[in-house]
Amino acid sequence: MAAEQGEQTSQPAPHRPDAPPVWALATAFAGGVVGAAQSRINAELGTALADGFAAGLTSFGVGLIVVTAVIAARPRLRRRTADLLTDLARGRVPWLYAFGAIGGVAYVLGQSLVVALTGVALFLVCVVAGQTISGMVLDRVGFGPSGPRTVSLNRLGGAALMLVAAAISVSGGFTGGIHVLPLLAPIAAGLLMGYQAAANGQVTAHAGHFLVATHWNFLLGTVLLAAAAIVNIVVNGPPTVPPADPLLFTGGVLGIAVVGVSAALVQHLGVLTFSMTLVAGQIIGSLLLDAALHPSALTLPTVLGAALTLVAAVLTAGMWPRRRPSPRSVRFSALDRD
Repeated sequence: MAAEQGEQTSQPAPHRPDAPPVWALATAFAGGVVGAAQSRINAELGTALADGFAAGLTSFGVGLIVVTAVIAARPRLRRRTADLLTDLARGRVPWLYAFGAIGGVAYVLGQSLVVALTGVALFLVCVVAGQTISGMVLDRVGFGPSGPRTVSLNRLGGAALMLVAAAISVSGGFTGGIHVLPLLAPIAAGLLMGYQAAANGQVTAHAGHFLVATHWNFLLGTVLLAAAAIVNIVVNGPPTVPPADPLLFTGGVLGIAVVGVSAALVQHLGVLTFSMTLVAGQIIGSLLLDAALHPSALTLPTVLGAALTLVAAVLTAGMWPRRRPSPRSVRFSALDRD
């Protein structure tokens, strides 16, 4: 009988976690703001090079060089990085966790290949839709390091509101003609970005430090983008002469912060809450950049949609509305925990 009970409790049940720590939400939001700046820089670099593949490879390559230098300067991180590479080679890390970098690669390639067909606004909404779906599913099955999580009304409502808010915030960029088939690319990119966050979180848990997982992410991503860039050069020719502005090469440095935040915080927030908070930071960060660079381009729907993304992130996190527990619920609260 005891053995049967042990077998029944061996699998973790989906749970409704307490409200996540505010510091983790604030850090994820800040990561999204940094991500907005990174996207703007990479887009400028892609325009300057006339080659989105080369811009993506440059961003990943610079990030790889910087994070490798940081790890090389710290013996403890060097050992952990070597151990991770050994474990990956010997199959000690499940292969499903080893390819998180394809999320970032898919996003970069999606921008390069289909934005001209879908428009930036529709591309972004489809990416958010993909992130929302993958975050909900991956949390439910427990793929991320925080284990399985229930699909609560707060999470469903927050995810739905995020889609509406993202659509409102970029509504000024929608165009009349919509090509349905290319929409699959940004949706797939969003799905893979949710997978990237969960996989990097698992690698962080295995390696013991988020920078080790970040290094692996940039290493694999650089290899994949190098292969894509070579094919593009063969087909379309080399990119133009690199621009002289050094700021255009800082996207990879900012990418370290974005990937590092992802690897470090998924275990505290879960995939969905992290993704929604990151998206809120990206959209509000883009709004702030527009306000600084092109204030005349701001519209009421843009500001309203950006504000609603923050409300959606808070709602998804389960921080609002919060009801005061009754004495009965307090008495039996221990029964609801894992």
